[in-house]
Amino acid sequence: MQSLEHQFTQAMFDIYRRAKTEAGYNATIFLQMISDRGGVDTAKRLINASKPSDGYTHLYERAI
Repeated sequence: MQSLEHQFTQAMFDIYRRAKTEAGYNATIFLQMISDRGGVDTAKRLINASKPSDGYTHLYERAI
């Protein structure tokens, strides 16, 4: 059985793939963060950042 942290990291990779497939957005920095730091640390850094990431902003703009 995979740990919850591993499952979360895999879900973060799925988010990357969905952004690329569904929105045509290649989130290379997000992918690198997940690869280097894992999903949990990446999520914490993005959530606690002083401003939204450029990638989040790009995806938001594509949604409206």
